[in-house]
Amino acid sequence: MEYAERTLGEAVRLRRSELGLSQAELAGRLATTQGNLSRWERDLTEPRELATYADLAEFLDISLEELALLIGTSAHRRVLRELRRLTG
Repeated sequence: MEYAERTLGEAVRLRRSELGLSQAELAGRLATTQGNLSRWERDLTEPRELATYADLAEFLDISLEELALLIGTSAHRRVLRELRRLTG
């Protein structure tokens, strides 16, 4: 799967959808809550547990380096949204 220019949330949501999994099902596989997964998919937060990053990379079938790029894109977009909000 190619995730270029996507955020972590977009990639997770796309892959979950392709596999026909609910948020609850994927959350269970990743040992997290559905609420956490929902926040990740909306690019509001990233996982707190380091082990989860390895699980996400495996789920997305990508390297940890590629996962870091997705996280970077998520953070970049989050900062831009906040700057736009602050500067009106």
